[in-house]
Amino acid sequence: MVDGDVPHAVELERPHVFVPGERHTLEVLVDGTVCIAYIDGTTALSARMYDRPGESLGLFVGEGTAMLDEITILGRRPLITSEEEK
Repeated sequence: MVDGDVPHAVELERPHVFVPGERHTLEVLVDGTVCIAYIDGTTALSARMYDRPGESLGLFVGEGTAMLDEITILGRRPLITSEEEK
C-alpha cells in the first residue's frame, strides 16, 4: 500500500455494471485538487486530491482483473489573460 492510500472507503464507491469481455472507457479529469472520473460517460465519481507529489498515474482493481490496452494523457493549455495578450 502506498502511504496515504485508503484500501476501502465506502463514500468513494459508485456502482457500475461491467460485462466481462466488453470494452469500457475511463475518463479522468483533474483540475487543481478536484478529480472527476467517468466510466463509459454514465457513472461519475468526484474527489479532492491534496499533496500530489509529481505528475504520476496509478490505477488499481479492487475485485477482479482489468486489461488496459490504450492510455492517452492530455494536458490543458493555460488560459490567456487580457494582460498577456498586450
